[in-house]
This record gives sequence, C-alpha cells and structure tokens, in this order.
Amino acid sequence: MSAKSMRRRPKGTTIVEFGSGLSVLLCFFVVPLIDITFVPARYMLVRGYMENVVHHMALCEKRSDAIGYIKNPAWKSFMNKLGVTVKSADASLVVCDNSGTNKLVLSGEAPVPDEYLPNAPQGPSVYEMELNLVVEVPPLFKSKVALPGFTSPVTLSLQARSPWENLSPDAQTSDYYMNE
Repeated sequence: MSAKSMRRRPKGTTIVEFGSGLSVLLCFFVVPLIDITFVPARYMLVRGYMENVVHHMALCEKRSDAIGYIKNPAWKSFMNKLGVTVKSADASLVVCDNSGTNKLVLSGEAPVPDEYLPNAPQGPSVYEMELNLVVEVPPLFKSKVALPGFTSPVTLSLQARSPWENLSPDAQTSDYYMNE
C-alpha cells in the first residue's frame, strides 16, 4: 500500500462534513451579514427621503405651511413602510448674514428680526429651512438580545437643510411670507 492510497477517504464521508459546514456558514456568516446590510440601506433611503421632505418644506409659500407640513403625520408613511420609526421631528429657519459670521436659528414660527429681512440695510441674508430628525433604524431581524444594529434598532440623529425659496412679501399684509 502506498502513502497516497492511505490518505484517501472512503466515498461519501465528505457529504456529512459539507452539510454541517454549509449550515454553519449560512447561520453564522451569511444571515448576519444580510441582517447588518439592512441598516445602512435603510439609512440611505431615509436620508434621501429626508432631503426631499426639507426641500418640499422650503418650497412652501409660508413658513407656517412648512411647519404644518412637518407636524402632519402623512409624510412619515414612507418611513413607516421601511420599518423606520421617527422619534422626533423639528423644523427651524436658519438665517445667516452676508458675511457668514452671524447665524440665527429660529425654531418653530418665531418671526425673523427686521435686521435679517431681505430689505434690511445691511443687505439680504441667506435663509435655509432646517429639519432635524431622530429616527430608529432597525435591522432585518429583531431579537431579545439588544445589540444595536444586529438585533435591535440603531438610533440616529439626522439633519438636512434646503434654501428657503420664497423671499417675497405678502401683497395684502406687506409682511414677508417667511414670517407668516
């Protein structure tokens, strides 16, 4: 008998090893890898949708309409379909002067001060609608073991801005639409 024939396995022994090896590979590597990839995929979808929402807010005629849009739960339906939970949503108007040194954040419906309005003597400012979201992004599978990103949702704070589009005053009240 040669050394080569002694090392040879009997027929059919590798079938049992292949099945157990394949099940270990699937259970401990492939399934967790697929589970983990759902978090960044959902994050990218939420981030893109958030940019669309803040752009829609910036296109509103009045700032009160933009604030009303974010308070309306209809825009959250897409995120709910993804399995993402919106914990909080806050909108504000960010005003920067031309030099970029002074920055004013106006939460809610606080009026823009006269020195920052478009007809101010120091020149028009830059106006941006800002949306701050706190969301929970879950993986594909959930479990009682709380490992964020693996078996439980990851909490993320997201921020997006879009330039405010309507800088004109109201013809009836002569107050700027961003203050209404």
